[in-house]
Amino acid sequence: MVQGCGNNFVKYSVIFVNVLVCIVGIAILATSLALVFNKTFQDDITKVIKNTSGNDQAAGTFASLQAVFYVTAAVGGLIFLTGFLGCCGAACESTCLLGIFFTIILLLFLTELGVGIAALVMQGSMQTAVNNYYNQTVVPEYIAACQASKPTDKQTNLISAWNSTQNVLKCCGCNSASDYPTQGAPHPNCPQYCYGGYTNGCCPTLWDDLKNGVAIIGGVAIGLLVVELLAMIFSCCMCSAIRSKYRNYS
Repeated sequence: MVQGCGNNFVKYSVIFVNVLVCIVGIAILATSLALVFNKTFQDDITKVIKNTSGNDQAAGTFASLQAVFYVTAAVGGLIFLTGFLGCCGAACESTCLLGIFFTIILLLFLTELGVGIAALVMQGSMQTAVNNYYNQTVVPEYIAACQASKPTDKQTNLISAWNSTQNVLKCCGCNSASDYPTQGAPHPNCPQYCYGGYTNGCCPTLWDDLKNGVAIIGGVAIGLLVVELLAMIFSCCMCSAIRSKYRNYS
């Protein structure tokens, strides 16, 4: 067993930090699997996909979404196993286990850091993609659906979904109310394009909501990076203490 208050502090710090890593891994794993097998969530997501993409694409799109959740669950499982490995390495004072733990944590750390930097760099292009989707797809299709003499089921669903979005977000159009024709009233399918007298666009509001959600996820990710960094530092200190003990015995 490593000797000295400092070395013991490092040992128990490694165990404590890895318990946190295990908890984070279990949380990610459980949340991902809960979303995959939650029937209500599946029904809601499928309904949204059908409203925007149609029945033909709904199954494939939802399958892709499920694949993302399975990958996230796998990452959560890997994080849990890594934390468990670190706990065992510290408890058994095994430099081999701690070395494997350090390598895995380092790879996870660099991957998460790279994804975070890429997300920051691509923020502008993602905002452009959101605006283009609503400007070039949703709003034109909504106007066409409102003016259709006999709207299809997809068009009816789109009218209902976009009207609900505008009412909930208290907005009109993507950029502003000027996105809609100013001459002539819409077809009875849409007695009016904007409700409640709102003139501000929905796209800025949607992007702000998306950024707020990403900020929360980013905060959690930063916390995880800090925990992983501490785990690497303490595991290095632990390995150094173990090697020092063996040198003193030899």
